[in-house]
Amino acid sequence: MQHSNARVFALIGVVVAAVAAAALVMPAARQLGPASGLLTAAAIMGVPVLLLLAVSGAAHYGVLTSSMVAVGIAAITCVVSLVVAAFTFATALSGSITGVLLAVVLFGAPALCVLILGLLALRLVPARSQGGAFMRHAQHQ
Repeated sequence: MQHSNARVFALIGVVVAAVAAAALVMPAARQLGPASGLLTAAAIMGVPVLLLLAVSGAAHYGVLTSSMVAVGIAAITCVVSLVVAAFTFATALSGSITGVLLAVVLFGAPALCVLILGLLALRLVPARSQGGAFMRHAQHQ
């Protein structure tokens, strides 16, 4: 029972991190103007997502594995989000797509990225057992 509670907590952490990524995409995108803005934008978007994923997954994966999974997901999400933000702003300036579609793409890309990668990690990365060793359990079909 302890294992499933940790898994549910990790799942909730993935959903909360996805919501946070969607909420932080505009503050991060505003930093893309100056040359040093790329690192600032990555920190604004990546650090909260990384912390949420690492803390919520620590009970399920273990601290080290949870941190590695969180770093990977946060890094990929930052790159995807910043590329999508640059593409969205360039498309908005050219006037070729409506505003509603741009908003869906801009806010949906980071959230979808965190959700997909987080759920994929829950499926593929082995959970730790009570004794510290990793275990795989059969999932009910």
